[in-house]
This record gives sequence, C-alpha cells and structure tokens, in this order.
Amino acid sequence: MANNGWDREVINPRERPLSSDINTAQSQLDRSLREVLKSVFTARASGTSDLSGTPPSGFVGDGFKVRASAVPALSVQVALGQGFQYLPGDVPASVGSVVGLDDLSTYKPLSLLANTNLLGIPAGPAAGSDRYDIIEVRMNRVLGNSASRDVLDVGTGLFVSTAVNKTLAFTQDGSTGQVVSPAISTAAISYKVGVVAATGAAVEPAVTTGYVKIATIFSNNGNMTGSITKANIIDQRVMLAPFGETTFGLIASIPTGAATPPTGVLFRALPGTEVVVVKTAPPLNSVFSVYFIGGAAVQALDTLAAILPNVGGAGRTYSLETNFITVGTLSAGEVTALADATLASPAATYAAGTPMVKVAYTAYRQQGATTDNTVPDPLPIRMTGTIQRY
Repeated sequence: MANNGWDREVINPRERPLSSDINTAQSQLDRSLREVLKSVFTARASGTSDLSGTPPSGFVGDGFKVRASAVPALSVQVALGQGFQYLPGDVPASVGSVVGLDDLSTYKPLSLLANTNLLGIPAGPAAGSDRYDIIEVRMNRVLGNSASRDVLDVGTGLFVSTAVNKTLAFTQDGSTGQVVSPAISTAAISYKVGVVAATGAAVEPAVTTGYVKIATIFSNNGNMTGSITKANIIDQRVMLAPFGETTFGLIASIPTGAATPPTGVLFRALPGTEVVVVKTAPPLNSVFSVYFIGGAAVQALDTLAAILPNVGGAGRTYSLETNFITVGTLSAGEVTALADATLASPAATYAAGTPMVKVAYTAYRQQGATTDNTVPDPLPIRMTGTIQRY
C-alpha cells in the first residue's frame, strides 16, 4: 500500500504519470518528515527509558509565544514560528476529492509566518474582580489559491480553462477571532474571553475541543483596565525539544548589599525561556534563587552549579549547596520578588500562576576547620543542566 512514511511513488521510464502520482509523491515526503519530528519531540515516560507514546502538541522555541504589544494597549502579539498538534483522529485522504492529496500523519503543523496582533480585547474588570481569558490555536488545513488551468473535458476530449485550487496550506495567518466563554472558538487563533468573578473566584474558560492553549491572560484586581502587560500574560505553551530535554547554561555575579541585585546575568537556553536570579537574604550574597520561566508542563530539573574559580584567597574553598528545587507556578510573593530591581536580575513583572522551576542555593566557605557563609563579594556562579518535560 502506498503513502506510508518513506514510501516513494515510482514514475517509470516512458510512463505518462497521473496527477495522483505527483500528489502522492508530495504527500509521502510531507508525511515522512512529520513522522520523524513526532518521534523526536515525544518525551520519555517518567521512570522508564521508553518514549511516552503520546506525542506532545507544542511549539518550537519562541514560536506562538504571546507578548504584550510594543505600544501599550488592550492587545497582544502572537510570535511567528512553528509548532505541531497531535490529532490522532484526523487522517484524511484525497483532500478536496483530489486523488493522492493526502494528510495521513497524525502530527499536524502549526505555522505562523508573521507576528500576529490580537486587537480589541475587552478591558478587565475593576478592582475587586478578576477575569481569566485564554488564547487557543488549532491546525488550519485549507485547500485554496484558486488559479485557472487547462483541464481535460472527458466528454469532448478538449482541454478547457478551469478554476482549480493549487495550494494545500497549513498556516494560521489571517485566521483570528474572539469569542466569549462558553462559546466555542472557530478561528485558527482565537481569543476566548472568560467570565468575571470576585477576586480569587474567577476560573479559566475551557479549551475548545480540537484546540491547544498557548496563553492565559489574567486580569487581576483591576490591573488590566487600560492595557495588557507582561504582568497579565501566562505562557502556557508546551515547548518542544528532542525527547523533551532542554539544556541550559547560566553565569551571574552576586554582590553583597541590601539594594544590590545580581549583575552580569547571561543565560543560554531554548528560545522562549527566561531566567531571573534573585537574592533571598539581602544584604548577604550567599543565599539566592534561580527561576526558570517559559512554557508549561516542566517536570524536572537537573543542575550542576559551582562558584567560579580564582576567587578568595589561599587555603579557602567554596561550594554551593542546593537547598531545594520547586516545580510549580509563581505565587504572589514570588511575583513581587521577581519585580524588585533591588533583589532580582533581570527584574520583570510576571503574572501569578506562571509555570516555573525554582532552585534555591546557599554558598559556603571552608577555611581550615571553619565553615561559614562568608563568600567572595561579588560571588561569581556558573550553572549548567537539563530541563525535562515528560
């Protein structure tokens, strides 16, 4: 049977190929690529060495990341990029009744070719009330791009100029919309407005069947009446990486002082992820935390942290102890700390409920038989590791 992954449609010497042969050949190439990516992006099952068997619907790098608009307004921007949606029940053959124009892979491309602005978002409620909105996307398979071609009229035997569709497209560009919960979305990129409730009682709208949630917009106690900022946006994308593993590297310098935040923070990781280094016991520089933020469904973090060499004096050694690792969401108190430019670097305001991984450290000095927290000022640190998504 033809049109499996890695099949090739054979057009023999001196054979007059049919349109179905050419369409099938393209479909085979497309399916082969998607099947490989489905295997690569499927993470391992927790506690085993095997793949989970459930391919993730997710996004590559910062593709489809929702950000505040450059000019403050009641609007947001969805970043251009790529993703995939797992739809096991969608495997049509002969799309549009065109023989060989098949879409037999269950891994569907999500492709946004240009940054897309979602405008006209309703202002959030006044202080004392909250509202959760969501942004959701779906696969957008469209047969179109009509053009005139000569097509054989089997009754007359003549070629007749006929309008036919020439492109099977999968882009989300140009298909945006807005609905109010509990209405279901229809556009490929849809903003779903939630229901206002007293502060602390609001809940998110349900994700429309067949859609993938990419962000939550949280209007909290009157903080979204005039514009949408980073403080309102929760990144909910599952970020795709080979077998669910994302490596990272970080260096930073942590000085002493009550109002002297970390400096020289350099972070290398998958695009779309962010890091914030926070002093947690100022003025000491020996107690600090590192927050990893970006995308949802983070399950584990493996880190190796060290104090950079060539600090202090002879006869002294320094070490970092991991106090704890937390996988969860940002609390209101953590949001406040991350926005405090006297503690955090780079300081930024996030929405409470944003998925994160937090690692808390204490640095120690060993000199002879004495162990204390008197460490170099500034304290230079280096971290490397892997973020795992099961």
